Amino acid sequence: MNIICPDCGFTRDVPPEMLPDHTVIANCPQCGCRFRFSPTEGFLEKVQDGVVPREEPTLGEQEGGDDRERADDPLPKGAIIVPNHPREEDEAEEQKPHAKKPSFAKELLGDGNPWSCAPGTAGWISSLVQTIVRIMLSAPRFFSSINPNASSVRALLFFLCICLFEFLCNDIWMMVFRAMIGDSTDSQLASVLAMLAPQGNIFLLTLLQLALGTLKLYCVSGMLYGVYRLLSGGEVTYGGIFQVVAYSTAPCVLAVVPLVGSLAGALWSLACLAIGIRQHLGLTWIQTFTGFLPMLVLYALCMRYLTIV
Repeated sequence: MNIICPDCGFTRDVPPEMLPDHTVIANCPQCGCRFRFSPTEGFLEKVQDGVVPREEPTLGEQEGGDDRERADDPLPKGAIIVPNHPREEDEAEEQKPHAKKPSFAKELLGDGNPWSCAPGTAGWISSLVQTIVRIMLSAPRFFSSINPNASSVRALLFFLCICLFEFLCNDIWMMVFRAMIGDSTDSQLASVLAMLAPQGNIFLLTLLQLALGTLKLYCVSGMLYGVYRLLSGGEVTYGGIFQVVAYSTAPCVLAVVPLVGSLAGALWSLACLAIGIRQHLGLTWIQTFTGFLPMLVLYALCMRYLTIV
């Protein structure tokens, strides 16, 4: 409360807990004016000099004495109590219903692409994990929010992170299997492990894998762009298709699971790619799978050529 002396205008803020609980005689520490006031009704009347009604204690008597001078008296005698009314803005703010904080699941599977605005407040790692989870568990919502005119750099970086993680997981599991089998007497198993195990400098092999993965990303994106441009007209953009292909590789993080992780991740990625193309371009499922046919035919021809060779 802001207490004001009516004679000299002396003011002082007094916390509510320091106010008396009944009517008292207040004395202004600056001019000595004495007033009677109530903490509920405020200023009552001015008390004449030398006349102090004894039925009401003075502030000095309340605090243990009459003769003590209190320059720092928290309640100046004779002050007018002016209650601090809350501002209209504060009252309106208190009346507003407090918005509930979204749950962790809703925040994790929300709309938008966290990777596109990383690091933000969450950081690079958290944005990457949130993006992976949204693609794997909420692919239609994620791919429908892709901006075809946005830069493809973020999508390429996301793809490289997934490729690097998958490659390192496969190498680690391969080394673990070789250590577990050791000197096996099965010659066929030993030859398979020797063929699958990385040969040479691991750093150079990692760079080679990333380079080949990037080349494959651009080739697949270009092929799908050409096919779906013929199917759906001129609404298709290469940047949009590129982002869909890059982000659809998110399930490849399942390579962290030994043996079946890489295969499950590849199938899941293919499903995400189909969902992403359909949501991004607004196609039917028949149009979506029709656009996949040239890519499947080319893949089959390549596998047959490699088998013959």
